[in-house]
Amino acid sequence: RALSSSRAFASLLSADSRHIHTLRRTMSANGPQEWFNSLGVVTRWMFTTSLALTILSGVLGTVSAELFYYDIYLVWSRFHVWRLVTSFLYLGGPSIPFVIRLYMFVMYSKIYESDPFNTGGGAHSSDYALMLLFGMGCHIVTHFFLPGIFGIGFFSTSFLMYLVYVNAKHCEVYTPQLEARYFLFKFKAKYLPWVLLAFDVCTGGPVVGDLIGIVLGHVYYVLVKEVPDQYGYTVLKTPRFLFEFFDRHTAAPAPAVRAQAPAAATTAAPSRNSFPAPGVPNRHNWGTGRVLGAGGAGQARQPANRDRHLHAE
Repeated sequence: RALSSSRAFASLLSADSRHIHTLRRTMSANGPQEWFNSLGVVTRWMFTTSLALTILSGVLGTVSAELFYYDIYLVWSRFHVWRLVTSFLYLGGPSIPFVIRLYMFVMYSKIYESDPFNTGGGAHSSDYALMLLFGMGCHIVTHFFLPGIFGIGFFSTSFLMYLVYVNAKHCEVYTPQLEARYFLFKFKAKYLPWVLLAFDVCTGGPVVGDLIGIVLGHVYYVLVKEVPDQYGYTVLKTPRFLFEFFDRHTAAPAPAVRAQAPAAATTAAPSRNSFPAPGVPNRHNWGTGRVLGAGGAGQARQPANRDRHLHAE
């Protein structure tokens, strides 16, 4: 318990100071209600569910925490389908580590939901929902093949690291200069998962959950970013029903306008909104090719410049 408290407190200090300042300013200026309304729809749902599970089991005592862990036998034979969700969102009983873990969960969820990897929903909440569903499915599959790796069947530790890792890869692609803080040390935000893992290794804490979260987060990143960019294949695409459920009041994003860069400039960072939203025709960019007479046979094509869309708070 002491190790968990130390890890949770250190992880809190690792958050970007700009986001902590923004949260504190929002809470003091507008109150808890306005802060709650400022969260994305998926983050609000996860925050409410996690808080309700702890209140019901640890404060009111109306239900037992034994109803929350994942058990494939209970899910399929007794139809305990709620365990598919509660095993990820139950963060423990009422305690200071619970409050800090819940804060971390909400903070990183809010940051990523505001600008996720665009998998077809226009970089909106539906894309974030797909990322969460993919992570949940991968955790359940991992538990099926390695049943003892998660202990009694709670996935919240590795699921939080999964979220942190995807956030870090997002920073690496679009805001590589963003810094995070860990105790008195400052470093690039893209290294945050590895710093948290190193802390567990040095303090003798359990690292299996962290490693699983990192591996599954990297699988998601490769499928949504590396494979489409390098091989031109779309592996994960936000289904229409997620877009209708989470973003039905959000207009489909307009096609990005390409900026005219100088001839000697290097290629800009990739656009976050290069994937069309559901309902927008998905036309492949076949390139411009070489104009006849414009150069020799060995002249390589220059890649098209893309806008770099930076998220401003």
